[in-house]
Amino acid sequence: MDPGRLPMLLWQRAGTDLLGLRMEETPTNFKGGNPTRGGLRAWMFLLCGVVLIQLFAGQTDAQRSRGPWQTLSGDAPLVIARGGFSGLFPDSSLNAYSFAQLISVAGAALWCDVQLTKDGAGICFPDLKLNNASTIDFVYPNRKKSYLVNGVPTQGWFTIEFSLRELSNVTCKLIRGILSRSEKFDGMYPISTVEDVTTQIKPESFWLNVQHDAFYAQQNLSMSSFLISASRNVSIDYVSSPEVNFFKKIAGGFGPNGPSFVFQFLGKEEFEPTTNRTYGSILSNLTFVKTFASGILVPKSYILPLDDKQYLLPPTSLVKDAHKAGLQVYVSGFANDIDIVHDYSFDPVTEYLSFVDNGNFSVDGVLSDFPITASSSIECFSHLGKNATKQVDFLVVSKNGASGDYPGCTDLAYDKAIKDGADVIDCSVQMSSDGIPFCSRSIDLSNNTMISQTPYAQRSTHVPEISSNGGIYTFSLTWAEIRSLTPAIVNPFRVYNIFRNPKETNSGKLILLSEFLNLAKNSTSLSGVLISPPNFIVSFRMQCMRGLDAIKAVLDTLTETGYSNGITTTKVMIQSTESSVLVDFKKQSKYETVYQVEKIIGDINDFAIQEIKKFANAVVVRKETVLSLFDSFITRQTNVVEKLQKSKLPVYVELFQNEFVSQPYDFFSDPTVEINSYVLGARINGTITEFPFTAARYKRNRCLGEKIPPLYMAPVEPGAFLQVVNALPPDQAPNPVFTDEDVSAYDHYKRCSHPFSCGDQGGLLYPFWIPDREACGSPGFILNCSSGFAEITVSSVKFRILKANYTSRIIRLARPDYIDNLCPSNPLNGPFYQTALQLAGDTNLLTMLYDCQDLSSLIYSSEAYNYFTEFQCKDHKEGANNYCVVINSSSSLFNGRDGIDLLKKNCTKDVSMPVSGFNLHTLHSDNLKKTLQQGFELELKQDCSLCLNSKGACGYNQSLGKFVCYCDDGTHGQNYFEMFLCIKTEVTQLTVFSDFLVSGSVAGVVMFLVILSLFLCFLWKREARRRQQNLKSLIPLRQYTYAQVKRITKSFAEVVGRGGFGIVYRGTLSDGRMVAVKVLKDSKGNGEDFTNEVASMSQTSHLNIVTLLGFCSEGSKRAIIYEFLGNGSP
Repeated sequence: MDPGRLPMLLWQRAGTDLLGLRMEETPTNFKGGNPTRGGLRAWMFLLCGVVLIQLFAGQTDAQRSRGPWQTLSGDAPLVIARGGFSGLFPDSSLNAYSFAQLISVAGAALWCDVQLTKDGAGICFPDLKLNNASTIDFVYPNRKKSYLVNGVPTQGWFTIEFSLRELSNVTCKLIRGILSRSEKFDGMYPISTVEDVTTQIKPESFWLNVQHDAFYAQQNLSMSSFLISASRNVSIDYVSSPEVNFFKKIAGGFGPNGPSFVFQFLGKEEFEPTTNRTYGSILSNLTFVKTFASGILVPKSYILPLDDKQYLLPPTSLVKDAHKAGLQVYVSGFANDIDIVHDYSFDPVTEYLSFVDNGNFSVDGVLSDFPITASSSIECFSHLGKNATKQVDFLVVSKNGASGDYPGCTDLAYDKAIKDGADVIDCSVQMSSDGIPFCSRSIDLSNNTMISQTPYAQRSTHVPEISSNGGIYTFSLTWAEIRSLTPAIVNPFRVYNIFRNPKETNSGKLILLSEFLNLAKNSTSLSGVLISPPNFIVSFRMQCMRGLDAIKAVLDTLTETGYSNGITTTKVMIQSTESSVLVDFKKQSKYETVYQVEKIIGDINDFAIQEIKKFANAVVVRKETVLSLFDSFITRQTNVVEKLQKSKLPVYVELFQNEFVSQPYDFFSDPTVEINSYVLGARINGTITEFPFTAARYKRNRCLGEKIPPLYMAPVEPGAFLQVVNALPPDQAPNPVFTDEDVSAYDHYKRCSHPFSCGDQGGLLYPFWIPDREACGSPGFILNCSSGFAEITVSSVKFRILKANYTSRIIRLARPDYIDNLCPSNPLNGPFYQTALQLAGDTNLLTMLYDCQDLSSLIYSSEAYNYFTEFQCKDHKEGANNYCVVINSSSSLFNGRDGIDLLKKNCTKDVSMPVSGFNLHTLHSDNLKKTLQQGFELELKQDCSLCLNSKGACGYNQSLGKFVCYCDDGTHGQNYFEMFLCIKTEVTQLTVFSDFLVSGSVAGVVMFLVILSLFLCFLWKREARRRQQNLKSLIPLRQYTYAQVKRITKSFAEVVGRGGFGIVYRGTLSDGRMVAVKVLKDSKGNGEDFTNEVASMSQTSHLNIVTLLGFCSEGSKRAIIYEFLGNGSP
């Protein structure tokens, strides 16, 4: 067995057995009512815990570091677990104590804050007031009292108000005392007595802290009597207190082998309650402290003070002074999830080392809520020289340099990344307006510089292809202007009031790509560089706007700096989220390519891996792709890394950050634990980090050189902690499987979700497209941008885009030949097929009649004179007249095709086109020109609207020949049963239904699916009806019902012909005319293609084409009615 895997197996046992000591299972939410008893008691954890502790006791003793410690005794500093492992479990719970003993270095002390009950029992509880860390206020809501505590009036539920029996109430449980910690373990554990801890946990070293002896004495309770009595049955190793007189009381009470006494210092300005002296004044007389104690416990600031900006000041001489006085020095206040001073870069290991291994002194012990970090700091990372042997091999890749300490992509960030031990430094390439490539984490300079405070802020522009919001983009400034900007550090956790290195917020300067490459080339420690060129959308935009070719600029700079001709051995890796970008680099160079999978996935199939191997040498995935999370806990480890590595694709994982809020609770707010779990547990090939020092130091971790690493350096077992939470999370849908289609589909999603510009029109999306955006548009909607306008050609007729509003889903087009011109030289006649866009509801059909005989008698003798107007052309012919006629659903000509045909027969040419009807209530010449200028409106079809509303991107699958919806989790709508929705994202139209659902209930899910199906069905049916109504108004034909068709053909009595698409029957209209009725085979479509074709045929006139008289489109029934020729052929 691999020795590195043994600790993981023991972790798993700890998760299922030792951590499974849930005393009582109770509901999570105590605010809604009193907790109730819910589960069975499980006391069998003890046996497993003892076995594991004994198994590792000998091993960890052997592994205790033997470096030259500067402690008073010369031994390694003591790890003291405050309330057990109180950084995760409720303080002083049996689970906290057992886990702390299991996971800490051998000999670690378990800390118990001793409180006394009304009947004199000693309990382990972190405060005098029970309501600070238990459910006491819900169990006994009317027992709140007020007492003077060290002279300060204090209200709460005090321990002295309750007997041990009352506190043993099954509903009185421990909860977290710090609200930022997980609530998942609240309400599971009872309050424990001092005897409970010693008999059940059997600590190797037990530390009792007495915080309020004077208070208990005022209530006629004796803490000293309790301790002396308890010592007969309990092994006590340390006793601490901040009260001088307490030590005088217990002096001599324990005999010669009694516990060590440690005097606890509080704030320097606070008064010690029994001597009325400040702790600061007592500190100046350590020889006095030595008369009653063998050690002191002090806050961290007593040794390493801070300035008002939370930076370290020079250390005090306290440790050396105390050692000189014969006092051991213990330090309190260590917790991974509190604000750590800026000098430590949010790295708790660095903080511990500053107290135990600074080359000047070492404290004798540390009091910590996270004893795993204290243990690893002392045993694994202390006394490591700069040239210590690397124990594990993986790449440490920077993210914008050491961007956790300095503004990203600046000279200082890169210098520190190299100094900190990064193997690879990275550059996100951007382009200036004068074509200079440089490094910047964002194309929008307002994201990482102080440009908003400069005159350049006026250059803010809205580029929809890049962002829906405005920005000050790099290609709007020259390099000289950009170089003058002040960089700014990025604070990703500002919402938590966590800020990075304020002293260096604006330090450093942005650097050229060439400077970055020369810096890397001249470094003796770096093995490579990682370059991320702009994605396709940005590159295309820069090339269109400024003529900037980012890929060429990167390749040219690599050549100029000696990377392409073998001058340097530094490896070059090109990274992109888009396969097309990497393919371009593959074609033009031999550099390694790295494919970045931006979305979180749960698996990857073999076809996708083979597709990736065609253009990439390695893969970057997100942390959640490797270790799945739910509610800030790890649920499982996926097989994505294993699969990719089996195919010889190294896997680099991002993004590693030191701030504790960036990590799930399983990692104990310790970035080193997180790195260890990914490297030793998931076996990744590299970390991409904003704090390279932490990852680089981990590689020299002494404990990894052991045959079997200790438990405090074991990778976390995925899902171990979720097995013991107070309420299991609901089943969740697994993250999607990454398929071969996703390799290109995600490119499509990113590309097609960004609008583009053409001519004078910006913000364009589906169905329009330009070269390299074929997947984003519908066939026939390719745009021509060369004239300065955005124009498409449909059936040889040009249409110009006047407006594209994707918020309202309205597109407005016009025929450019009819803008400012009623009489084009050679107007073409062609229908506008509604394959991707549908005509708006008020659209009418306008027919222009040219070179006509005088039609006034025909027009004014009819009831349709309001729908005609006469106009003049510049080259007016004598005796020729021009007319226009509009047909809509209210026109008396709607069923009068014969009348329209009669008009056309008296004219040389006719042209029909859609127009918006709001200007044509009464048609006359003064609004005809305006009507043609304003064109007509189209609407996005329902499929694309649904896709956009669900945060998807509309597109077209060329191979399938159909509309699809690109989503961040793949392509939807490719199969018949798929909806055109990004199901996993919020659909704004459907949110009303979610209010009716009960979270997590099966009935709620079923109800949602039923309502969703009915709602979509309603939408589609309504849309189909509306389309039919719109089309009716545009086709100057009579539409017959299917029942009428049956009457015309006398129930299909006489067949006159057959064909591949249907049967032709003889029929007779009500006016006696003979007709041929072609009944098409049943169709499963919505009839739109059929009606489009009818619209086209209705506008076609030719001597050799029979006249179309009408049609039927009802459900799946389709029929076309023609004039009947003598030979019976339609």
